[in-house]
Amino acid sequence: MDQIETFRGGAKELRDRLCAAITATTAPVVLGKLASLAKDGVGHHLVELAMYGDVLRLIAVAMSVDSTFTDEERSKLGPFLADVLRRFSRYRRDYEPFVSAKGVDFIGALRHYLADTKVFGYECRPTRMAGLAICRNADSLVRRGGFSAEYRQLLTGLASEIARLSSGSGVEERLLKELSADGDALSGDVSPAIRSQLPDLAKLRIACETELFDEVTAIPAVKEVAGTFDAVRKLSEARCAMLRDGVRVTPRILPKVMSTITKLRHVIGDEVSCEAYVFSQPVINAFVTLQDDVAIIGLSSAAVQQLAGPGELEFVLGHELGHVLFGHVTLGAGPLLKSGRLSVRQAMRVRAWERAAEISADRVGLHVCGSLQNAVAAFFKLQAGVSLVEHSFDLEEFSSQWDELAAEITALGQRDMWDCSHPVSPLRVRAMVMHWEAWNTAGGSRDKAVEAADEAIRRMLAMMDPSDICDQTAGSDAMLAPFYFWGGLYVAMADGEVVDPELSRLLELAPPGLDVEESFAAVKASPEACMERFRQDLGSRRRKLTALELYRIMSGVLDVACADGTLSDAELTRLCELGDVIGLRTTACELVVERYLSEGRAAT
Repeated sequence: MDQIETFRGGAKELRDRLCAAITATTAPVVLGKLASLAKDGVGHHLVELAMYGDVLRLIAVAMSVDSTFTDEERSKLGPFLADVLRRFSRYRRDYEPFVSAKGVDFIGALRHYLADTKVFGYECRPTRMAGLAICRNADSLVRRGGFSAEYRQLLTGLASEIARLSSGSGVEERLLKELSADGDALSGDVSPAIRSQLPDLAKLRIACETELFDEVTAIPAVKEVAGTFDAVRKLSEARCAMLRDGVRVTPRILPKVMSTITKLRHVIGDEVSCEAYVFSQPVINAFVTLQDDVAIIGLSSAAVQQLAGPGELEFVLGHELGHVLFGHVTLGAGPLLKSGRLSVRQAMRVRAWERAAEISADRVGLHVCGSLQNAVAAFFKLQAGVSLVEHSFDLEEFSSQWDELAAEITALGQRDMWDCSHPVSPLRVRAMVMHWEAWNTAGGSRDKAVEAADEAIRRMLAMMDPSDICDQTAGSDAMLAPFYFWGGLYVAMADGEVVDPELSRLLELAPPGLDVEESFAAVKASPEACMERFRQDLGSRRRKLTALELYRIMSGVLDVACADGTLSDAELTRLCELGDVIGLRTTACELVVERYLSEGRAAT
């Protein structure tokens, strides 16, 4: 059975990773009152007992629905449960008398588990599952977390297999509810919201994508083109094309892929109908479209063959279904851009929305996968084109390639990437890292952390979007962020201190990833250090600044200096110094200031 192999491999990997997070120091946090029972100070055996106990708990739930299992069901579940048991060797002797390849004594095993309440303090029916509780506690100790989501996903697949082996109606719904995040009791109906293991979609969707979607759909030409015959015909032909050029995935055709899709459906909810097809292509590729309310997912043969690591295919499939859940597939950007009905700026905004939509869909794939490492592994294979059997990668170092790329884009003054439908891969990887770290922020500050990460990612995306630049908004050009920050800080420090409004504006204008408070503390005693950084950024430019860029730099710096409502003589002097560095004469600087002040943004 595929689910057995999935559980066996996944349980061992997760157990090892979970135990690695439990040390003599962290055991009291992860295991709570159980820590005193961890004789070796680590508690590996308690983790194993919790995980195996949860398997028995699912059996107990199934029995509560089905009342009893037939002899045929027992003959199927016996070897299945015995195989699962082999993953937990420390407790083989405790449970082997009840579970064996020959048969299974469910009642005896469950009674033995209930006797372990003296260890766990858990009752089997009315309380949350022990393994999930341990995973949730361990999440807070690990920077990128993921234990709870991965474990729930693993047990969801196991629950599906138990339900398949049982003839009782409603077994699967009850098992999925048992694994739901709220840990409700076993009674009552199961709603789609409970069945779906995804967080609230509104919290996953990056804010700038929602804004762009509303902006784009309000364009009159978009409304007209979206309903044209050609656009509708293209959607209606998707299934025919896939049946003609690919192979439809079924339980008997590519069963491992089908098993992954089944798992995925339990995570996202059953309200989305989908069909998957595999087509021959030597590069990793995937797409989704919608036909008659059915999501048609296409996977290249390279994607199926190469994305064989834990969670990798789940990430890709989750990403594609994310486009469906967010309604991205209804817009049809391709026909829009080919229609010739859009202005250049409108086309730029459509492309900008497409790129932001990829970030939102990536997040669905990430939460479906439940592991940042596994999700980024899929990107690594896509980007490098190599297998991870003989090769490896470091997640943080791979993510840092965005910094190098951003520096190159800034140095080149490159503004020709607006026609890309997808963000560059290093940006997408960094965006996932930032979202995952914000999402797993401890305490009640998750929403603020996610909001801050969303704004930083929006500014990263703006480096590919010239249409995001608005002459009327000082500091709107993300590619000039280093000049805004270091120049603005240099001018703001002219009065001896940086007041809160100026610091707030610096936070808004700072390059993504720059620690503003740390940078401010480093140069507080030496304003000349700001000027030096300003000169370095200027020296790194391999293309001459345009007249428009010079004006934007001065306006952005003024926006910092005037954040407190005034522009002092000392600040004006330093502003002219910056102008001299970038090649603006004093008279030109004064003209910029005059125009800025004429708009009523500050007083002299």
